[in-house]
Amino acid sequence: MQGKCAYIDSYGAPRGGARLHEGVDIIAPSGNEIYAVFDGEITKQYFAAANPRSGNAVRLKRLNNADYAFYAHLSSFAPGLKIGSRFTTGQVIGYVGKTGNTLQPHLHFELHPGGGVPINPTPAVRAVDTKNCAATAPKGIPPTSDGTTTTTRPAATTTTTRPAPTTTRPAATTTTTRPAPTTTRPAATTTTTRPAATTTAAPLPPPVNAPAARLAVAGSPPRIADTRATGKRLAAGKVAVFQVSGQRGVANSAATAVLNVFVASPAGAGSVTVYPCGQQPPKTATLVFRGASMAGNSVFTGLGSGKVCVVSSVATDVIVDVVAYSGSSNPSMGVKPIKPARVLDTRESAAGLLKAGTKRVVKVTGLNGVPAANAVSITLTALNPTKIGTLAVWACDRARPAVPVLVALSGRATSANTIARVAADGTVCVDASVDVDILLDVHAAWATGGATALRSVAPARLYNQKVGAEAVIELQVAGKAGVPANAKAVAVTVSVSGASGSGNPTVWPCGQARPSTRLMSITAGSSASGSTIMGLGGGKLCVSARVGATLTVDVTGYAA
Repeated sequence: MQGKCAYIDSYGAPRGGARLHEGVDIIAPSGNEIYAVFDGEITKQYFAAANPRSGNAVRLKRLNNADYAFYAHLSSFAPGLKIGSRFTTGQVIGYVGKTGNTLQPHLHFELHPGGGVPINPTPAVRAVDTKNCAATAPKGIPPTSDGTTTTTRPAATTTTTRPAPTTTRPAATTTTTRPAPTTTRPAATTTTTRPAATTTAAPLPPPVNAPAARLAVAGSPPRIADTRATGKRLAAGKVAVFQVSGQRGVANSAATAVLNVFVASPAGAGSVTVYPCGQQPPKTATLVFRGASMAGNSVFTGLGSGKVCVVSSVATDVIVDVVAYSGSSNPSMGVKPIKPARVLDTRESAAGLLKAGTKRVVKVTGLNGVPAANAVSITLTALNPTKIGTLAVWACDRARPAVPVLVALSGRATSANTIARVAADGTVCVDASVDVDILLDVHAAWATGGATALRSVAPARLYNQKVGAEAVIELQVAGKAGVPANAKAVAVTVSVSGASGSGNPTVWPCGQARPSTRLMSITAGSSASGSTIMGLGGGKLCVSARVGATLTVDVTGYAA
């Protein structure tokens, strides 16, 4: 593209309608020239009047093979361009615009090797950015159609300039759906060290045993932070402060919350810690990850004056969604510890695997020891889909949320943890954008009556050692790390690093047989994190990594 322009690696970023961004956005003034990236032929042409998502767009197929590039949001095409037109590398094929589903001028650009699903085109764009795309973004970019305001875009000095325009995919192009990040992705680092905090105020003593909280579970998780939109990417070791209480429907009095926290385009392998503001960063980890485009995990945390602090060991963008929170005027829920139970395995069900675009109604309460409940703490697992896709879970008597729970990765098992509302008849609904087998495991029940409120504690590490493949670790939790001796359940984050093979780490109350449920899924050589609320047996929590690995267990709260 002709300069001045700037771009961001927003590949895989969440977009409306349970989609993920499938390209890179190159931001530039309207009218900038757009060039052919290789010798090719126009095989598809889209016009704004008929394509409200992509606007004016073209597909340029490379000569002599099936590779193609997709360009969208053009203001206009090169004179005479039509299907069958041939272009040489560097020839002008159109001009930057803002047609389709966007409010700011930019080019949405994709690469499809072999005519298949898109890959991240950022490396290809980066390879020529010094020649064709100046490292200065235009000022005063207007709000995107997601409602994200980006009115003060700073001059960029690297290729990580933010924010991202909205996704643009035409109905006539590939239909691979790319979801929002709510999945736990493997990582390649351990979680035994944390960078020093850089806050300017003197650190306060860590709060212990915050007021008891009953949680209100959000029907559709509100997003309270996304640094890709603000341009305030986290620097390694720097503490970011995010207001939770009073934001997007969260109660002003909220003192605790369950958050889904994601990293996007991290600079490398690392870890992220979430903790109540007003204390030093603890030596714990909410999420460990390798240098993937996106990874995520959930966490129960206290809030310091309504705020949560986030620190990463590497530079990264972060996204924070609120799954549940305390202090709401809505009916709030306490936790009922249960024996972990599997309520669905499509490999063993008469209905078979979950078909793309279909909804599966799953009976949750009243099965395998799960009592009547308003919500449940779950792990949702996708097993070996043939391509990337997204899964969502919600109460069947409510509207489907816009934010998916899990990104399913091709050819492997992936898992995500969350709290899901349950319909009045005890069901949840699950759908997927790809054909996939799924597992649904329940770890705790949440109810408005007869249940115990949670309390947050300063995050603390309970365990950090290498373990064997079938080792069962019995951890004394009650009476440790701010958890009282009479605790019935705990909020924990378990991380597994350097796995010797593929496995499914499991957590359960000691004194019970090891269940078939899983907290997360892991592949050989990688790492992963999973979080949940889990009952205690005799004050103890049992953990098995199910693979040889370094195992860490951190606690953030309890119910007594």
